[in-house]
Amino acid sequence: ADGEGDGLAAFAEGRDPDGLATVRLCTPSQIQAFGAKRSKDQKAQLAAAQQWEGFAACERVAQAADVLDLAFVRTFTREIGGRIEAIKERRRQLTFSDLITRLHDALLDGATGPLLAQSIRRLFSVAIIDEFQDTDPQQYAIFRRAFDGRPLYFVGDPKQAIYAFRGADVHAYLGAQREATRRFTLGTNWRSTARLVEAVNRVFEQPERAFLFDGIPFRRVASSPAKQKPRLVDPRSGEGQPLPPLVWWPTPTRDGRPLGKTAANESIPPAVAAAVSRLLREARKQTGESDAGPAGARPDPPADHAVLVPTRYEAAEILRALQALNVPAVVSRADDVRQSAEIAEIELLLRAVLAPDDERALRAAL
Repeated sequence: ADGEGDGLAAFAEGRDPDGLATVRLCTPSQIQAFGAKRSKDQKAQLAAAQQWEGFAACERVAQAADVLDLAFVRTFTREIGGRIEAIKERRRQLTFSDLITRLHDALLDGATGPLLAQSIRRLFSVAIIDEFQDTDPQQYAIFRRAFDGRPLYFVGDPKQAIYAFRGADVHAYLGAQREATRRFTLGTNWRSTARLVEAVNRVFEQPERAFLFDGIPFRRVASSPAKQKPRLVDPRSGEGQPLPPLVWWPTPTRDGRPLGKTAANESIPPAVAAAVSRLLREARKQTGESDAGPAGARPDPPADHAVLVPTRYEAAEILRALQALNVPAVVSRADDVRQSAEIAEIELLLRAVLAPDDERALRAAL
């Protein structure tokens, strides 16, 4: 407490302009959070201390600093944006975003919009926009205005909207869905086997809002008539029984209690590797047996195994676990290109180009 008091005094007197972190620690909200797990008496003491005017002043200073930070960021962003626009104008350059924005603005302009839309409609009598779930409101406005009165088809699946990081907005899809005069849905999965399709149906039919949004319901689908027979057999069955289409592993336990997050995460790679190794080992025993299973079914070959992970770090852990069991494996698209050897070499080359008189840079590039 003495340290925080000294830090507050130094900040208030202007001796420590970087002491804002100490100020934030002394706000009533932080004091309340600090006392969340304290005893009843300690909570009462902290509640009384929160009423001190000095702590309230710290709250006001912290809020003012937040407002100042936000104002700085906004000013900085506008300034940088203005400079970038000036540079592009001087170089006569346009980005892909510029092309979209300019077309959008021109179509919505009362003077240029009608003639431009008419010109587009003369070139394209019908428009089909594929992967529509990856568009944004600005692009949607372009399509609506340019093809007003003409057949306009949007093809997409909001459950596959994965490009939010570059501006895609699933709400644009939902808005288009509400405004559509007719809807068509693919009711058959032509790729997956019947057992897998049914398993997915049953899993996603359980919750009321499987995909959180009311406008994105789960619709049961049928399987292809050509996919009714299983393709893979379970080598452990000994009787050619088909592999389960979907297996749900329960959370690992220890002494009857679920493992914590860290321990559970650490247990997953070796468990996955062990399961893959076992399936491959049993499949090798069955290879070549004519009565391995139903017609067209076969044991589980190595090429049919894939492990999907959310990040490249998990991919590396799975790879190490498989290698520890002598299971050959490769990682596909798991590394950040910015950390590759090729990027390091390009950086050396660019440094040499930037400073051609620097002998060390030149030698490193060569």
